[in-house]
Amino acid sequence: MFKAKWIWNEEIPQSNSNKNIVCYFRRKFCLPKGSYKFYIRVTADSRYKLYLNGNIIGFGPEKGDRWRYYYDVIEVKDYLREGWNVISALVIHYYVAEPWIYNQGGPGSVFRTATAGFLLEGDIIDERGDLIEKICTDETWLVYRDKGVEFLPSKYMPLVGEVEVVRGELIPDNWHSVDFDDSLWEKARIISKDKDLSFNPEVKLNELIPPWSLSERDIPLLYQEDRDFIRVIPERNFISNVTLEPDNSYTFILDAGELTTGFPCLKVRGGKGSVIRLTYGECFSHRDSDGRLRKGIRDDLNGIIIGDTDTFYLSGREDYYEPFWFRTFRFVRVDINVSSSPLTIEKIWFRETGYPLDVEGEFTCSDERLNRVWDVSLRTLKRSMHETYEDCPYYEQMQYTMDTMLEALYTYQISKDYRLAKKAIYDFHSSLLPSGLLQSRYPSVAPQVIPLFSLYWIIMLRDYVLYSGEIELIKRYRPTIDAILGWFERHLTEENLVGKIGYWPYVDWVDGWDWGIPSSFNSDISTIYSLVYSYTLKVASYLMLISGSRGLFKEYKIRSMLIDKSVKKYCWDEEVGLFRDGPNTDEFSQHCQIWAVLNELVKSDRARGVIDKAINSNSISKASISYSYFLFRALDKVNLYNRYAPVLLEKWKKLLDLNVTTFPETFEDPRSECHGWSAVPLYESMACILGIRPGEPGFRRVDIKPHLIDLDWAQGTIPTHKGSLTVRWEKDTDSILLNISSPREMKIRLVLSSMGLVEPALSINNREVTFRDLIELPGGKYQILLREGADLG
Repeated sequence: MFKAKWIWNEEIPQSNSNKNIVCYFRRKFCLPKGSYKFYIRVTADSRYKLYLNGNIIGFGPEKGDRWRYYYDVIEVKDYLREGWNVISALVIHYYVAEPWIYNQGGPGSVFRTATAGFLLEGDIIDERGDLIEKICTDETWLVYRDKGVEFLPSKYMPLVGEVEVVRGELIPDNWHSVDFDDSLWEKARIISKDKDLSFNPEVKLNELIPPWSLSERDIPLLYQEDRDFIRVIPERNFISNVTLEPDNSYTFILDAGELTTGFPCLKVRGGKGSVIRLTYGECFSHRDSDGRLRKGIRDDLNGIIIGDTDTFYLSGREDYYEPFWFRTFRFVRVDINVSSSPLTIEKIWFRETGYPLDVEGEFTCSDERLNRVWDVSLRTLKRSMHETYEDCPYYEQMQYTMDTMLEALYTYQISKDYRLAKKAIYDFHSSLLPSGLLQSRYPSVAPQVIPLFSLYWIIMLRDYVLYSGEIELIKRYRPTIDAILGWFERHLTEENLVGKIGYWPYVDWVDGWDWGIPSSFNSDISTIYSLVYSYTLKVASYLMLISGSRGLFKEYKIRSMLIDKSVKKYCWDEEVGLFRDGPNTDEFSQHCQIWAVLNELVKSDRARGVIDKAINSNSISKASISYSYFLFRALDKVNLYNRYAPVLLEKWKKLLDLNVTTFPETFEDPRSECHGWSAVPLYESMACILGIRPGEPGFRRVDIKPHLIDLDWAQGTIPTHKGSLTVRWEKDTDSILLNISSPREMKIRLVLSSMGLVEPALSINNREVTFRDLIELPGGKYQILLREGADLG
């Protein structure tokens, strides 16, 4: 229970100004000589930056919503000193706009109430464990309402918020230092003191639910690390200890070396009235003959930097600037107009930030380009992880269900830190609408529904349970699963197929599909939606089975069988040999064939024929970079992975020739240069090339089904909560050597059919055994040799 009070610069904060409000807070305290730790619980509406003796120690709170508003827990061991200390905070309140207004009002992923506020409670503990001082937000704090920051609508980042125009002379100089003169600051006011008990954290919840239903942060704090730009374009020292002549203009570009997320930091001196503009670009672009923006070689210096711009007007003192919200960039264009006074740049750098993912997974192979694809995929994923998974760090920073389902699955391949995935599952559950659907992006103050994404949430839950083993979580979300499936059941036509659904019926970013919507949606029935619904019923049936709900297990299974029967009856085109996008259309897509195969509507040779046509036909709609994940799954299902996976992976390798450092939203003409769903090779490398997948929840059993594709060897390690599992295989002219090392408590099921073998001689740990396609082994270390008789071509 908090003893601290919510504070602001006024007792009843004005919230209808349609402006973001920034306040500075300070609280000094004195410590005797000694060694101390500072345990802090802190939150704000809407965001804070927290400093101790001028050192940044926190940026938050974690993104939540109306019903779970987070406070952060920060432990500080450094920075405290004998004598006077100061804890200070920069707090911003984003205004509430309904309906949501794009390009302004702060990040769309940050929930806010109509009331601004700051709450902090800290205990200073000495080396004996005794409480020396308790620091709580109350009327002993000082506050200053900002007058120097103006927020203007963003041009390029519609859901990230505004750009800043900052006038240095109106910013309190060195305001978070101990020696700052705060004599003109006001005493903070306790919000709604004695007027509305719902604001008091001590009040029991027997009448009113408070505006902020506080919960402790359930993910680690974002890391923040200082980084230097690797070069200046043109080559000249503009980033440290350089004086610029008065009445001149300068333009140069800073190269971070790779696409990153962080706070650009600028420390300058003098130059009163000068203006510095920072423009953030993911890459260099160029305009074609029609004036349209195009991308080629991403670091082609003949191009231009396009992006949003922050503007800083210098005070003439020693000025420091960083934007409140982190920016995404690979390149930063710096435009400086120097006034009549010379300007000295002391230093320009950036403080990188992101989710502190502990990467333990490894993958290498005989193809160096594929190794580079792995590295770029890993960076793509990491740059899309902050307080939630994000579709893209530059344009939106929103957690979308489809993106998150894939990003979480990629995370499981390289780390046993599943906390962000578990939070995402809860986040989307919290977005449940009375209709039974989930919002397609959440947390969000800009509501949106893509019906298909609700089904992906159920698949995401299945994946989480398989990797984590947390079967009890299924029971927690059973009502939400049934609500989603019930919505789709209510939208079945008399043919027992999914009919018109409303909302945004997005499927995939496909050429010719306006806003990602198949043209067949002009008809009354969607094959794609019907098939994904049927597949998800199968997934839900499995979840009910392993969590002990046999009634729903049988019900979902029967409902899926009926959908499959209807799809085969109404949507199969015998003449073409493919499934139509709808019963009343002559359009076809890879998407329908993928889901038909995954639902086992066609099997064996017929299924292979369907996928062959889906890949090789030029007359059907093709899957994008994100949907290629499902295409890979279909290839594996019909034993065509070794044939077509190298062809598909070549698309990622070609992107390397464009000098990308992260993978873009689409293969051709992308908007975003970093899109988490594009890190597909992380999964393919571990789960298919090495063949490592959980066979039972929590890796009680691991299934190993390697695919050799076009490689000579591959090896890697996947971390699990039972321990690390390592697989290495090597192909020779007349043999395949497979090495496996697993934890003792992890059973092994080895599938050899994926390696293209024809009854080879088989030995396990130098002991000859009769060849069989499926081999079950206890956990441990194994050397498996397949000699001759194998189709190794």
